[in-house]
Amino acid sequence: GRAAFAADCAPCHRLLGAGDGALGPDLGQPMNATRYLTFEGFRSIVRDPRAVRAWPGQRMEGFSPAALPDAQLAAIWAYLGSLSPPAGRGRMPAPQHSPDR
Repeated sequence: GRAAFAADCAPCHRLLGAGDGALGPDLGQPMNATRYLTFEGFRSIVRDPRAVRAWPGQRMEGFSPAALPDAQLAAIWAYLGSLSPPAGRGRMPAPQHSPDR
Protein backbone atom coordinates (compact mmCIF):
# COMPACT_ATOMS: atom_id res chain seq x y z
CA GLY A 1 0.00 0.00 0.00
CA ARG A 2 2.85 2.38 0.73
CA ALA A 3 4.21 2.19 -2.83
CA ALA A 4 0.72 2.65 -4.28
CA PHE A 5 0.15 5.67 -2.02
CA ALA A 6 3.49 7.13 -3.11
CA ALA A 7 2.66 6.64 -6.79
CA ASP A 8 -1.03 7.53 -6.87
CA CYS A 9 -1.78 9.78 -3.88
CA ALA A 10 1.40 11.52 -2.72
CA PRO A 11 1.78 13.67 -5.85
CA CYS A 12 -1.22 15.66 -4.59
CA HIS A 13 -1.71 14.72 -0.91
CA ARG A 14 0.50 15.01 2.13
CA LEU A 15 0.36 12.37 4.85
CA LEU A 16 0.82 13.30 8.51
CA GLY A 17 2.43 16.55 7.44
CA ALA A 18 5.03 14.84 5.26
CA GLY A 19 5.45 14.98 1.52
CA ASP A 20 5.31 17.52 -1.25
CA GLY A 21 1.65 17.15 -2.26
CA ALA A 22 -0.08 20.49 -1.94
CA LEU A 23 -3.23 20.17 -4.06
CA GLY A 24 -5.36 17.97 -1.82
CA PRO A 25 -5.90 17.62 1.91
CA ASP A 26 -3.49 15.80 4.21
CA LEU A 27 -4.91 12.28 4.49
CA GLY A 28 -3.60 11.85 8.02
CA GLN A 29 -4.53 15.18 9.64
CA PRO A 30 -6.44 16.32 11.55
CA MET A 31 -7.20 12.61 11.75
CA ASN A 32 -6.53 9.58 9.58
CA ALA A 33 -9.00 9.17 6.71
CA THR A 34 -9.78 5.64 7.95
CA ARG A 35 -11.27 7.19 11.11
CA TYR A 36 -14.03 9.12 9.34
CA LEU A 37 -14.59 7.16 6.12
CA THR A 38 -15.55 3.59 5.40
CA PHE A 39 -13.65 1.82 2.66
CA GLU A 40 -16.72 2.18 0.45
CA GLY A 41 -16.81 5.93 1.10
CA PHE A 42 -13.10 6.21 0.37
CA ARG A 43 -13.53 4.28 -2.87
CA SER A 44 -16.45 6.52 -3.89
CA ILE A 45 -14.35 9.65 -3.36
CA VAL A 46 -11.40 8.22 -5.28
CA ARG A 47 -13.56 7.01 -8.17
CA ASP A 48 -15.69 10.16 -8.57
CA PRO A 49 -14.92 12.93 -6.06
CA ARG A 50 -17.48 15.37 -7.46
CA ALA A 51 -20.29 12.85 -6.99
CA VAL A 52 -19.54 12.84 -3.26
CA ARG A 53 -18.74 16.51 -2.73
CA ALA A 54 -17.88 19.36 -5.06
CA TRP A 55 -16.47 22.77 -4.20
CA PRO A 56 -15.00 25.71 -6.10
CA GLY A 57 -11.43 25.07 -7.14
CA GLN A 58 -11.66 21.31 -6.70
CA ARG A 59 -8.91 19.70 -8.74
CA MET A 60 -9.05 15.96 -8.06
CA GLU A 61 -10.13 13.87 -10.99
CA GLY A 62 -11.50 10.40 -10.35
CA PHE A 63 -9.42 7.27 -10.80
CA SER A 64 -11.11 4.59 -12.91
CA PRO A 65 -10.82 0.91 -11.91
CA ALA A 66 -8.48 0.49 -14.90
CA ALA A 67 -6.17 3.25 -13.64
CA LEU A 68 -6.38 2.22 -9.97
CA PRO A 69 -7.73 -1.33 -9.48
CA ASP A 70 -9.77 -2.12 -6.36
CA ALA A 71 -6.96 -4.35 -5.04
CA GLN A 72 -4.52 -1.43 -5.21
CA LEU A 73 -7.09 0.89 -3.64
CA ALA A 74 -7.58 -1.62 -0.81
CA ALA A 75 -3.81 -1.72 -0.29
CA ILE A 76 -3.73 2.09 0.01
CA TRP A 77 -6.61 1.92 2.50
CA ALA A 78 -4.76 -0.71 4.55
CA TYR A 79 -1.60 1.41 4.51
CA LEU A 80 -3.51 4.47 5.74
CA GLY A 81 -5.13 2.35 8.45
CA SER A 82 -1.75 1.06 9.59
CA LEU A 83 -0.75 4.65 10.37
CA SER A 84 -3.81 5.33 12.50
CA PRO A 85 -3.43 5.01 16.28
CA PRO A 86 -5.35 2.16 17.93
CA ALA A 87 -8.92 2.94 18.93
CA GLY A 88 -9.04 5.13 21.99
CA ARG A 89 -5.57 6.58 21.43
CA GLY A 90 -4.65 9.78 19.70
CA ARG A 91 -8.12 11.21 20.12
CA MET A 92 -9.16 14.32 21.96
CA PRO A 93 -10.05 13.49 25.57
CA ALA A 94 -13.61 13.91 26.74
CA PRO A 95 -14.25 17.21 28.52
CA GLN A 96 -14.03 17.04 32.29
CA HIS A 97 -16.94 18.65 34.10
CA SER A 98 -16.38 20.15 37.50
CA PRO A 99 -19.14 19.65 40.06
CA ASP A 100 -21.45 22.59 40.62
CA ARG A 101 -20.62 24.62 43.72
